[in-house]
Amino acid sequence: MDTIYLYFIALSVAAGLISLRNKMPLPLKLFLAFLCYTLANEVVMLNMTGANHWLYNIYNYIRIVLLSFIYLKLLVTPILKKIIKGFLMSLPAWFAISFFLLDGIHQLHTPTVLAACVAFVFMSTSYLYELLLYPNEESLLRKPFFWISTGILFYFLGNLPYLGSINYLVKKDMKLAMQLYYIVYILNAVMYTLFVVAFVSTWNRRKSSI
Repeated sequence: MDTIYLYFIALSVAAGLISLRNKMPLPLKLFLAFLCYTLANEVVMLNMTGANHWLYNIYNYIRIVLLSFIYLKLLVTPILKKIIKGFLMSLPAWFAISFFLLDGIHQLHTPTVLAACVAFVFMSTSYLYELLLYPNEESLLRKPFFWISTGILFYFLGNLPYLGSINYLVKKDMKLAMQLYYIVYILNAVMYTLFVVAFVSTWNRRKSSI
């Protein structure tokens, strides 16, 4: 059970690599690169001995930058783009404060992880909102980032209550914390399955609409 989520990540990467046969738009290429990086990072973390929080912290900051940049390319509403740009501009200061003043290198940066969850919920919701605000003739089911944003929204919205209480749970009831973590596995499986669907929706098409 501890490694089954890797198969879902690998399946989404494989579906994305197959999609490269088509003329893949830049946001989708960047998202595929992000998935490849995610898979590599998870494999490395799985095979590490000792604490690996520092590696996950680095991954989380890179994830924030990559996904924010992708949604900057996708969104068209000026105010939404300004909010994401402001969030990105605050990251260097946030990074420095977390690493050097608050949490250090080896402790999990829980506040940053929570902030990332909120940011991803905001960005995915903003994109889905724009799909409704600016409809076109093509079915939503044929838009890769409809599936990707749905997966991101489902996963991070579902994760927020767990991440918000994880430190308390670990201190008070480690067994319960570990049991509840299986919910994260389920959320992971659903999210990466939707990523697979996103790439499959581009197959046999000359040009994928984002």
